[in-house]
Amino acid sequence: MNNSLSTGQSESQGRNCVIVTRPRAQLKGLMDRLAQRIVEEKLDCELLGLPLLEIEALGDSFLAKDLNEALSSADLIVFVSPNAVISAKDLLSANQYVWPQGCVVGVVGGGTEQSIKDSGLMPKELIKPAASSSWDSEGLWAVLNAPEKKWAGKRVTFVKGQAGRSWLMDQLTQQGAEVQAFEVYRRTPLAISDSAWAAIANVYQATQNQPIWLLTSSEAVYQIPNSLEKLGLPIDSLKRSKSISSHQRIMQAAQEVGFGDVKLCEAGDLNLVDATIALLKSPNA
Repeated sequence: MNNSLSTGQSESQGRNCVIVTRPRAQLKGLMDRLAQRIVEEKLDCELLGLPLLEIEALGDSFLAKDLNEALSSADLIVFVSPNAVISAKDLLSANQYVWPQGCVVGVVGGGTEQSIKDSGLMPKELIKPAASSSWDSEGLWAVLNAPEKKWAGKRVTFVKGQAGRSWLMDQLTQQGAEVQAFEVYRRTPLAISDSAWAAIANVYQATQNQPIWLLTSSEAVYQIPNSLEKLGLPIDSLKRSKSISSHQRIMQAAQEVGFGDVKLCEAGDLNLVDATIALLKSPNA
């Protein structure tokens, strides 16, 4: 089983193959969990990592200063992703700033919550949707929009990547909050010359099985067809591919780009692993 990022060859014709798509900073953790379960379940499966989107940190000393001031004075800080936490921490540290104390933080899910813990930020309150089925902007807004919470005149700082949805910011703005957004990273498609893409090409050339793709970003999903074309693979290769998506929007994107067998699971690494193992153990895997 190959669970490295730089894997090159699909080892055997006819083996099950799982393609894990995550930015590099979050990829290894999910692959390690999945690899452990594959061993425990005694399954024969090749495991490939494919960071469809690379994360490029943004910012200079001016952005760091403004971000530090906004974080220190905010009534609520919203980190939109694990990479928002990582990039903000690196930017502040590079400019001799530290995390604020006693802040209130909002996150959409468990991955960002874990990144906050790993970063050393210790908020006095962390707000997130309770159920993994609600780990999205709508789920966080359901918590923030509780009757006892009033946002008029409150200062809310969003830490995010370039582009992305503005829906949650719009809701808070409509409630009278003073919303600031800081873009601390951007996403770029994985270079087609990366060895991870060579491994994917080998999978489709070497086996008649249906590879299973783990999909956790709709933006990343939309990179797949163009990349397959650059590899010289027909787009309808996806028709014989299975996918597991961690959100309804991601599942819709998978359907749009042509995945033949599309399944949905709740967000979170444990749910993704459980869904993958169940699919690998199904009779038609």
